[in-house]
Amino acid sequence: MSTRINNRDVGTLRQIIQENLQRYTDAPIITVHLIGSFESGLSTNNSDADFTVFNFAQPYLGGTPIEELAKALRWAGCQSVMTIASARVPIVKFVAWGIQ
Repeated sequence: MSTRINNRDVGTLRQIIQENLQRYTDAPIITVHLIGSFESGLSTNNSDADFTVFNFAQPYLGGTPIEELAKALRWAGCQSVMTIASARVPIVKFVAWGIQ
């Protein structure tokens, strides 16, 4: 039996990710927003959480912005971090606190 992840858990994760990205970059203007099925209320037991990140401006030390975001998420404690840079909108997939 799978445990249903509720909106409060996802909202808490969003806040934690935002605060960690702000600390990593020393940029309080970074915001993380929930989008997709959790935002619309259409999530199911198998839903993942979708976020979008605004104002992530980190010096790129030879990597692409999406790779730098992945590095920041690893620093923040996210696991199984994987980039899909070739997507129309680049994606970083990860697991954090049991939420994909």
